[in-house]
Amino acid sequence: MKRYFNVRGSCALPGQPKQEDYLSALERNGFIQKMMLPEVFEARFGCPRIFYHYRGRKRRYTADLLVLFVDAVRRPLVVEFKPKQKFESDFELREKLNHLKGEFDRLGQDFVVETEDDVYTAELAEKRFVFRYHNESPSAFDDEITALVRRFGALPIEKIIGHFYTSRSDQLVLLPSVWRLVAHKELFVDFRRKLDSSTVILAQPFILSR
Repeated sequence: MKRYFNVRGSCALPGQPKQEDYLSALERNGFIQKMMLPEVFEARFGCPRIFYHYRGRKRRYTADLLVLFVDAVRRPLVVEFKPKQKFESDFELREKLNHLKGEFDRLGQDFVVETEDDVYTAELAEKRFVFRYHNESPSAFDDEITALVRRFGALPIEKIIGHFYTSRSDQLVLLPSVWRLVAHKELFVDFRRKLDSSTVILAQPFILSR
């Protein structure tokens, strides 16, 4: 199946376009993983610094990522990204991070440590592809595309762009608008499947679990 996705460009983080220059690949990809989850409202770097006591000393700590959820009742999630080798081989580090889990729990937040095993999943490549369109400018077709998909509940992307244009060149110009809507979670895809011209665009994320 021919892939019609030929947009080039770097992945700028929403609202923090310069921050990406200072991130490790693990942090950057972990951010994308979280941002593309339907249940996530926002993920951001620059977590508030906390102060805590550990082994008789007052210490400070700033986590990598703060995740807020669409369901406001759900506790915020604080994420620390660590290379797997360092995390597994450094007992003192694991002990410290385990202590921090209790500190965040007292603050009403969940805390997790994620390694390459958590970030570099089979879905990452597809999420990275879609996320490239996050900073794409809105188009005049956005409302019509969204309304069309919601009317049917789910439509193959080739049907969506074919609804507006018969010319292949015009259809390809419309593709970024569709992917931008997916990147902003106004529409959805099943990231477990390889994205191509037959990809089904979904109106609701719950379809993914069926």
